[in-house]
Amino acid sequence: MTGVATKYNGQLQSCVESTTVTMASLSDEQIDWYVATGEPADKAGAYAMQGIAGALVEGIEGSFDNVIGLPRHRLLQLCWALDIDLLAVGAASTRETAD
Repeated sequence: MTGVATKYNGQLQSCVESTTVTMASLSDEQIDWYVATGEPADKAGAYAMQGIAGALVEGIEGSFDNVIGLPRHRLLQLCWALDIDLLAVGAASTRETAD
């Protein structure tokens, strides 16, 4: 679950995005192998969907972006609900980077 909030011109929009990931059933030996890769040591939930553990995922229900980071679609919806002109924000950001 990821909480997302945007505030603009005194208005607040927020939501919670929920995603369910189903992992394969693993034997003790397979778990030992995965742990020995070192991948789970520095990961929330001890796996990275975009890493080795991605091959151990049997299914996902919900937003893939939510599993690996920020649920971008929900953020976009919140920005639209607040009438945030994302093209103008993007153009301003591009100008700042070029300067």
